[in-house]
Amino acid sequence: MSVEQNPMSVNPPPMAMSLNQPVAAPPSVQSPVTAVPEPTPKQSSPTALFAVLGIFIVAALAAGAFFIASAINVPVKVKENAEMLQPVFDEYAKNVNKIIDDIKDESAGSDADSFERAAKKSETLAKTAESAGKSLTSVVAGLSMKEMSAYKLKIGEYISKGNELIAYEKAMAQWGLGMVDPLKQYETMVLKISGMNNLMMSNPDLYVKSIGDLIVQEEAIIKQMEKVAVSSDFEAEHRAIVNNLKVEVDFIKKMKTGVENRSVAEITAAEQTYTQERQNGSKSLNRASDALKEKTKEMSSDTQTAQEAVKDEYSRLKLTYKF
Repeated sequence: MSVEQNPMSVNPPPMAMSLNQPVAAPPSVQSPVTAVPEPTPKQSSPTALFAVLGIFIVAALAAGAFFIASAINVPVKVKENAEMLQPVFDEYAKNVNKIIDDIKDESAGSDADSFERAAKKSETLAKTAESAGKSLTSVVAGLSMKEMSAYKLKIGEYISKGNELIAYEKAMAQWGLGMVDPLKQYETMVLKISGMNNLMMSNPDLYVKSIGDLIVQEEAIIKQMEKVAVSSDFEAEHRAIVNNLKVEVDFIKKMKTGVENRSVAEITAAEQTYTQERQNGSKSLNRASDALKEKTKEMSSDTQTAQEAVKDEYSRLKLTYKF
């Protein structure tokens, strides 16, 4: 059998090829999963950037415009508030100054009618000033601008001082009106007593009877005075007046007894005692009156000083805000 025909004499398979020949790498197996592409960096849009910047610029300009407008409006608002408040302040100040003038006025007479007129005048002045004070307080309460806080403070201090004077004037009116009736009765009684001097010698019995009736009347007047409502400001003066009347009643009683006893010594002693006690009573009344004058002088001065402080602050506002 020929070699070609020998079935054992076949060509070696490819694997049996020479080891010296390079072996081809097997083809790589591709993954069925699709690869995720890397994100592309986002590019800034010029249009969006300008839009954002525009918003900030507009906001800044708006804020600037607001502050500029506010700054421009401050003097206007200060002027408007000051000019709105000033007439109300002037009205209150005018009425408070009338009270100061009334307190200083000593031209009123000492009779009951003059006393009544003075008391009614004080009552009217106090009511008018009190009403003006309430109006001013209401207006000042609505003043909220910080630029006017000092002005508001000065007006408040002035109102406080002015109201002290108003309270004093009101108390004086109340006391005066309460004293009118007993004073009128006292004046009538004094006229009767002065007409009895001749009876002391010419008709002692009639004198004793008549003077006894007047003693009862004066004691009733004293009780009426003691019931009059009196503030602490006028308490010392009121007490001095009442005590003087009590001294007078005691003197009249002693005179009545002296005439009843036909005793010149008793009458003389009564007159001497009364003269001394009357002098002491007058001194007490003068001390009380002088103390009131000193107090009202100080109150008036403090009030006028506070008023000047308000005027100074108003002038400062006008100068600062040019109105």
